[in-house]
Amino acid sequence: MVLSFAWPALAQSSFEFEARSAIVTGPFVVTNDCICQPVETDLAGGGRAIFSFTLTNAGTYALLCSVNASNTEANSIYVDIDREPQDPQTIWNIPVTTGFENRIVFWPENVTPKQKNFTLAPGAHKIIVRGKAANVQIARITLRRLPAAPTNLRVVKDP
Repeated sequence: MVLSFAWPALAQSSFEFEARSAIVTGPFVVTNDCICQPVETDLAGGGRAIFSFTLTNAGTYALLCSVNASNTEANSIYVDIDREPQDPQTIWNIPVTTGFENRIVFWPENVTPKQKNFTLAPGAHKIIVRGKAANVQIARITLRRLPAAPTNLRVVKDP
């Protein structure tokens, strides 16, 4: 049995944001082209970084970040789109990295973390990152449009 399908064409499939393009408030700082904070904080005391963008096409998007989360004491931040992050719903516990690695944003969901997908309408938006653990470094954030579910699926008999 063979499944066949067609992916629709995507317009405006991704946006990249370098750390230095964020509007940053302390204790976050931008140093060596990265955002980080030197101290562990709660949500209210964490640094804040805002990345603004405008979409022309509605869609479902995921966040992919180039992060350095060197150990289990330096591997969590808060992140959301278009609203202030909430504790504990929007904590991203980043798997430990070896230097900078690209990681997809996951939020806690019951016991198992789940990739967070954002359904966004056309218009102005902002990614809001808040500090939590000390020394997590963020170099770049990519907002990537996810393809729509395949359509016109049909089962084809094996020859």
